[in-house]
Amino acid sequence: MAITTAPVLALPDFEQPFIVECDASTHGFGAVLLQDQHPITFFSRPAAPRHQSFAAYEWELIGLVLAIHHWRPYLWGRRFLVRTDHFSLKFLLDQRLATIPQHHWVGKLLGFDFSVEYKAGSTNTVADALSRRDTEEAAILALSGPRFDFIERLRQAHL
Repeated sequence: MAITTAPVLALPDFEQPFIVECDASTHGFGAVLLQDQHPITFFSRPAAPRHQSFAAYEWELIGLVLAIHHWRPYLWGRRFLVRTDHFSLKFLLDQRLATIPQHHWVGKLLGFDFSVEYKAGSTNTVADALSRRDTEEAAILALSGPRFDFIERLRQAHL
């Protein structure tokens, strides 16, 4: 609820460039669409069981493709930037593809005008949290606050 309420999300400005920050974990894929360091929208999707045997590079590639396709109406026909914490994806458009799944997923990016930039994993916290959204691991990433139940515990002690 906190990441989707008014003070956090910004309205898109189609005159400004978009930035897609994405991440993948063994549990799922997460991404955030940004402009001027303000989030526009968020994306999270659990991983399919058929992807369990893929290498980390392919996990991250799938997450990138899913995010771009999810935001196709925002990104199609515009130059945009993709930030990922998987360094080798920085060379996605320049390297030789080694497997059939890689060809399959990169083929889904044809027609999009983008560049890929590396973003250190320690600073890619929003996309990382979204990729682990439905796991117990995500509970560690949640914010917590103090509970003021002293009065209630005092009442229970005197009963």
